[in-house]
Amino acid sequence: MNGALLAEVGVVGRDKNGVTPRLATKLVFFQPAGSTVELVMQVANFQHKRGGITKFIELGGSDALTTRTNLSVAAETFITASLLVIGLYNLLLFVQRRKDRAPLYFGLFSMMFGIRSLLVGELMLTQLFPRFPWELQFKIEYLILCVSGYIITMYFDCIFPHYVSRWFRLGSRIATGALCLVVVTTPALIYSKLLLTIGAIVVLHMVYLMVGLVQAAVRRQDSALIFLVVSAITLVTVIDDFLYYNGWSLIGNLSPLGLLIFTIAQMMLLSSRFTRAASNEERIARELLYANDKLTELNTNLERTVQERTQALSAAHDDLRTSYDRLLHSEQGRKKLLAYITHDLRMPLSSMLGYVEAVQDSVKPERNEQYLKYIQDNTIRINRMIEELSFLSHLETGQVSYRMEPVAVTRFLRGFF
Repeated sequence: MNGALLAEVGVVGRDKNGVTPRLATKLVFFQPAGSTVELVMQVANFQHKRGGITKFIELGGSDALTTRTNLSVAAETFITASLLVIGLYNLLLFVQRRKDRAPLYFGLFSMMFGIRSLLVGELMLTQLFPRFPWELQFKIEYLILCVSGYIITMYFDCIFPHYVSRWFRLGSRIATGALCLVVVTTPALIYSKLLLTIGAIVVLHMVYLMVGLVQAAVRRQDSALIFLVVSAITLVTVIDDFLYYNGWSLIGNLSPLGLLIFTIAQMMLLSSRFTRAASNEERIARELLYANDKLTELNTNLERTVQERTQALSAAHDDLRTSYDRLLHSEQGRKKLLAYITHDLRMPLSSMLGYVEAVQDSVKPERNEQYLKYIQDNTIRINRMIEELSFLSHLETGQVSYRMEPVAVTRFLRGFF
């Protein structure tokens, strides 16, 4: 300015070897000595497709420009911090619960664009770290752009399954890998020429996902309409940024704001999912507790029933054992009785047979009448025994009826003697 060096970014030179590329924003203060000012700028670019002065030069009062710069830095700091905190929070959620991959992809998406917001706009990364390598700075920015389409596709597939085809995921993975390989292995002068291609691929991802969102919204999928609206806003800001960095738009660096809106909406969506999941877990826990109480009650009743049935079976077993013992004792008694009866019948029958033979043989005819008397007495005795056996049989089968009446014991006993 008027022959004095007021600001410099990197080192200019006549060839590639003499140039040290840098990227930064500068706020320069000067006091004009007269009505005219001589402003000389030296620019050299051998490393990037769109190098040199990439923004408009603004002239104005120091207070106005300082205020505008501070507000811009504050806004970008807020957006960057918000994206980084949200991303870190979701990554920690994934660490705690790895079955759900939606927080992983959303956390990576937020972290990546939180880092990218340090590399665009006011270029806060170079303000914090003035010696940060220029080539690495651009590689990080371009790698984030290359990966963003694939990351958001995988996140969308976690939130709305069955809306992303397997072939699209495969194509996205291949395209992302190829672009990242080019960015990593080539200098900025080569991969910076792919900015329009990268932008077209990112926009293609977002358009494809928005078509899926329209289908999900038509089918009344939960949160699909909100997702569609914020995705449309983000798509507009991303397209504007690509147009701006290709020199086709006067308004630029809107994508961090659009991504912040998108991120906040996704945080609300994920929070509602976690809230519903927590509510379902509480409901299931209550149902399990109720079922456990019922099961405990059933177990208690079952134990009581089993105990009662066991006691009943034990009592029945004892009764059966007693009945068996009685039957066994009765059978033994019946056998003894049969032996006694056989003995008692054999004796008189033998005597009667002897008397009959004596009468037939006329052994002592004079005693025939006595023999017949013996035969009659034994016949009466046998008949009485048969009647007693018949009575005993009726007694055992319950065919005897009893009539209770008072009896004189002495007279009753006298009948036996």
